[in-house]
Amino acid sequence: MATTSPDNIWTPDSGDDYALTVDLAAMADTVQTGLNNHVSKDAKYSQHQNKVGSVNQPSGIDIPQSAVNIDKPLIIKTGVIAEATTNAFGNEYLPTVAFADAFPNAVLGIHFTSLSGGNSTVNRVEGTIACDSLTRFQFRPFIPNSPNPWYRAVAWMAVGY
Repeated sequence: MATTSPDNIWTPDSGDDYALTVDLAAMADTVQTGLNNHVSKDAKYSQHQNKVGSVNQPSGIDIPQSAVNIDKPLIIKTGVIAEATTNAFGNEYLPTVAFADAFPNAVLGIHFTSLSGGNSTVNRVEGTIACDSLTRFQFRPFIPNSPNPWYRAVAWMAVGY
């Protein structure tokens, strides 16, 4: 593990695939500590707003669309999906993932990282990993414009409160 400065965030060592899950968990813990140390009861977090006109939120995505007053610490959840995909509408879909414990209020965002390793059955995602549905209870990632099913491995990190 390496530590960044001045924020003291732990980051995984490159090339050490065997410790990735442990390293991601340690990284999430240090990010959570950093967030807890910087969140105040009066903190106001605003999401980017389209200045040209209003944009409708996609169906199945439940993220606050305006300024959010957060009086609680942010929560980070992490995990790895390693599953075969299914195909529909010219896209590859990974299975729906339910959070072990739902976020109490809302999910503010989710990040995906494609994984590959020594296992020749895992096909790394070369393009975008998007989210088909996202609520405080669960999410379903997909790979747009990828018409063939594969076995994929994806690390994820969700932030909410």
